[in-house]
Amino acid sequence: MTYEQAIIMMEKAGFNDMPIIDIHCHIGGYGRHVIPDGGSARLLIGMMDRLGIRLSMISHLAALTGEASVGNKLIVKTCAQYPGRIYGYLVYNPNSPPNKIAEEVESLIGCPGIVGLKFHSTLHGAHPNDERYAAAYELALMHKLPILMHIWGTADVYALDAVCGRNPEITVIAGHAGGSEWSDVVAACAVAKHHENLYLDPCISVVREGQIEYMVEKCSADRIVYGSDASFFCPIAGYGRLLFAKIGREEKRKILFQNAREIFREYIQMEGE
Repeated sequence: MTYEQAIIMMEKAGFNDMPIIDIHCHIGGYGRHVIPDGGSARLLIGMMDRLGIRLSMISHLAALTGEASVGNKLIVKTCAQYPGRIYGYLVYNPNSPPNKIAEEVESLIGCPGIVGLKFHSTLHGAHPNDERYAAAYELALMHKLPILMHIWGTADVYALDAVCGRNPEITVIAGHAGGSEWSDVVAACAVAKHHENLYLDPCISVVREGQIEYMVEKCSADRIVYGSDASFFCPIAGYGRLLFAKIGREEKRKILFQNAREIFREYIQMEGE
C-alpha cells in the first residue's frame, strides 16, 4: 500500500479527520538496518505529515545502542526543535553505573517534551524485573512518568507481570505486544488483562492477520495504543492493519488516539484543547 492509497482508504472509511498519536518511534542511525536520511527527525515528520499523524513519541537510537547520555540529550534537543509534534522518552540503560544513569536521566526529566522513560531488554540484556532498574522505577513513580518497554519473548512478558504487580501506580506500555511469536502475543494479552496499568503496543515488522481483533477480544481496546516503530519501518503497514481491522470505529479511535491522550495527558498539548 502506498501513502496515496492509504490516504484514499482513510477518507473512504471516514478516518481522515481522526487524530493519531504514535507512541513508539525512533530517530538516529542503526548499524543493522539502513534507515533513509540517517533516521532524521525530518524524515519522521515527513512520514507523519503524509499519514496525518498528529504527534509522535521517540527515543534516540544513539541512547539505545551506545551512550545513553548522548542520545538522551539529542532527544531533548529534537523535542525543542519540533514542539507539539515530537515528544521524547529518556532511555535508561541498566548497564550504566546506577548513580550516574539515574542522575543523568533525572536532570533531563523536566525538559520540554519529555514524556516518559524507555527500556530495551534485548539491546541491554535485562528483563523488566532486573534489579538494576530499581532506580528507574523510583524515578517513574516520583515524577509520574509512563515507561515504554521493548518486550520480546515470554520471559520478558512474565517479568513484566511481576513488575506491574509490584508497581501498580506506574503506567507501563509493552512495546511489540510481547514479541515476534504468536505465543508472545497470547501471553502479553493474558498479563495485560490482569493489570490495569499495563498497555500493549502492537508495532512489529510482522503484520499478522487478525492480531488486532484478537488483542481487542482478549484484553479490550481500552488497553491498546498505536505505535509504528518508525523510522525503522514505514508506518503504513502497522496503520493499515488498524484501519482495516474488523473492530468498531470507537475502538479504533481509542487505539489510535484516545488511550495515548489519557496516558500522556499531563505532558502533551493538542491544538483545540
